Amino acid sequence: MATDPDVSSSGTSGLLHYDTMKIHTTSGEREIQLYFGDITMLKMSEAVDVLLVSAFRGDYSPTPSSLIGALLKNLSMSVSSIAKNKAEDLRSLFHCWYSHPLPEQCPYRRLLCFETNVFGRTSPAEVIGDVFRCLMTVFNDKESSVMTPLLSTGDQGHSEPMMMRALIDACVHWMQAGLPLSVLKLVLYAQRVDDLQAIKKRFQKLINLFEELKKKWEAESEAEKDEETIEQDLFISYNANNSHIIDQINLMLLQENSELKVFKNKLTLDKEAAWHDNVFNKLSASTKVLTVLTPAYLQSPDCTEEYNMAFCCHRKAKRDILAPMYCQTVTVMPAYMGLVQYIDCRESDNDKLLSAVKQLCLLIASSVIPQQVAPSNNTAVTHNNTQYDVFISYCHKNVSIADSITNSLYTLDPTLKIFIDREGLKTGTSWQRTIYEAVESSMTVVAILTKDYLMSPVCHEEYNISMIRAMIKGKSRFSLIPVLGEDDLELPPSFSSIKPISNSELISKTILSTLQTCKKQSDNNKEEGVISLESELRKWREMKYKIKYPNSRLPDVESEDNNILTAANMSVYISCADKDGKHAVALKQMMKSVNCDVDVKISVEIGEHERYASASSANCIVIFLSVAFLSSEECLEEMHISLSRQRVSNSKQIMYPVLLDMLPPNPVYIQLVPVTMCHSDAFWEACFHDKFYNNDLPKSLKKYAHTDPRSKLEAGGQTALMLHCLCSDVINSLKSQIQMVDKDSGSVDCRLPPQVVLLNLIKLREEMKKKSAATSSPSTGSGPATQTTQKATPAVKVKPKPPAIASKTIAKKSPTDSSKANKK
Repeated sequence: MATDPDVSSSGTSGLLHYDTMKIHTTSGEREIQLYFGDITMLKMSEAVDVLLVSAFRGDYSPTPSSLIGALLKNLSMSVSSIAKNKAEDLRSLFHCWYSHPLPEQCPYRRLLCFETNVFGRTSPAEVIGDVFRCLMTVFNDKESSVMTPLLSTGDQGHSEPMMMRALIDACVHWMQAGLPLSVLKLVLYAQRVDDLQAIKKRFQKLINLFEELKKKWEAESEAEKDEETIEQDLFISYNANNSHIIDQINLMLLQENSELKVFKNKLTLDKEAAWHDNVFNKLSASTKVLTVLTPAYLQSPDCTEEYNMAFCCHRKAKRDILAPMYCQTVTVMPAYMGLVQYIDCRESDNDKLLSAVKQLCLLIASSVIPQQVAPSNNTAVTHNNTQYDVFISYCHKNVSIADSITNSLYTLDPTLKIFIDREGLKTGTSWQRTIYEAVESSMTVVAILTKDYLMSPVCHEEYNISMIRAMIKGKSRFSLIPVLGEDDLELPPSFSSIKPISNSELISKTILSTLQTCKKQSDNNKEEGVISLESELRKWREMKYKIKYPNSRLPDVESEDNNILTAANMSVYISCADKDGKHAVALKQMMKSVNCDVDVKISVEIGEHERYASASSANCIVIFLSVAFLSSEECLEEMHISLSRQRVSNSKQIMYPVLLDMLPPNPVYIQLVPVTMCHSDAFWEACFHDKFYNNDLPKSLKKYAHTDPRSKLEAGGQTALMLHCLCSDVINSLKSQIQMVDKDSGSVDCRLPPQVVLLNLIKLREEMKKKSAATSSPSTGSGPATQTTQKATPAVKVKPKPPAIASKTIAKKSPTDSSKANKK
């Protein structure tokens, strides 16, 4: 180190601030600070919200060399006594517990203890993320500060560099994911801080490691801020067979704006190259990229490659680059393309094409000024900042009712910020993600309930997110207002938890009154009826395990007919963050070990321009959800592609989300993704212990462990068992897809309607209630479970007065994009 960082000290035996790592996130700048000294010497003027300590499981012995010992000696703070009255004990799930607020004279407001087993199968470095999952609960969505020693070192004996790297990497991921952690103060113990050279000699390896991690993470976060050089206004990506359309578009563009710089030359792609810098650089240097979607375009490998690179540019940029123009009807559009909002100008209509060109010119002009978009697309997990007063949730077949309510609201209050998809969905943005995030960032959601609404999967999903926000703990400043739009509408039980408005004359006034009440309320967690969503979802999964694996009977994956999957050219895509790649590799190896030699692609092993196409075409998609996953834009896009494909998959399951971490509470829609397995669920640990000690592990799992012990050890015992069952699910899904193919036509049966892909809590509760009743039924014996005779909750039938339909149009500025997503 040529020069020392800025160093500040507070006495010879206090704390010395040595260096700071600055992390840029969508929530603002965060810091990880490196200190030397004694944590118990922290001044009250520098108090932190949480102090972290580590211990062996249940052992709080105040040894002279431990922080627990120093707290007792210097501050008379007994961790053992505090542990007897924990605020919340999460050790069985996340290796942590935390205290009630400490006395005011303490320079730490709470204490969080991280515990590991003496002879645990998993090292502390692998589960260090659990600390931040628990901090999420402690912080309660408020900006907070944390001080910590180098956890699980010292008396516990784990490698200091290993723990520092794990702690800092996990901290950065959680900061980027939206955890309101403003600063983490990492303290390396030193008796005296007045001799800097002695400190540097003692901690040189850790200082070097901190500098290495600082360089890495600051560079990555700074890269997000780099400015781009714009060379042309528009790059046109098209197929040469559609040159007549391009000539027409180009003529109309010049008539609208003769000064536009348009690049429409066909660039040559090197067939041997994995990436094409000449194309990528041209795309990145364009204000907008117009992709002319036609059958010829999608059938051309060069064109789809160009689109994929434009998609990558679009994702990395701070602005919306893509501007798809749908010019000719395409029979099958890849899922990732279908999720991008396009300008619809089909039917060879010149007026339609001219209108589309005018929209494009407006988009180019508006891109000069930085756009204020609702939730940021840099990360999935953002704070639930309000962007809209009202979100109008409706089916497109009921647009007149939506317009009537919107007009009425604007008449009463012209300053309202209202999200209605025909105006809120901008060309080039992901319509599904925009809608989900707009629901999350609205203070009030108005759901216009009609028969068409109840038939729309996307409308169901908007309602499911809104209902959870209305029920979940800490969401007091939000209201869901169902509005009945038809006479004699029968509402299913999943829509009956909130009483709808039926009087058309009171709708707008009720919405405004509710909105004003929401604005005045302050956030609190003492309301009646609040829920712990994570807890309920965990209970639901445990119930599903018991149904699927009665008496812990697990499947044996190896089968002679696994080779039919190879002959059928079946494929699997695994989407995961870099740090979770070992689980993906383990799953891939498991499939190979049971003679299932299908094409398995892992996101971290292929180029990013191939990832979206793979997610759009694979027969099964496995998603390993974690905090790091939600911090990755590529992973998030792949999850949305998977949700979109599952929605239209004709009831067969192609998406298998697996939970590796407890996720942050926001955004809510991530919590409602139908996770099939979670490796921290109690079922897997209990099942592994039972099977392992009774030598009853499935034969296929034993074979896998024998052929690839390295992956097994990396995955861990109970995780390997879960992956084994996941392997069985994926193989069975692939086989069922082969059976669903029509032998005569070779096509998949498409007669079934689309399905809702986000969970509905009321349905889950009803499902658990029925299962509980069936289990407790006297007629249930040791054989197969019998069906319960309990009747389902009946539909609610109501007779409303439908809202009056206004004859005038919405009194707002003309939207820049009037195209509609085919979603409702």
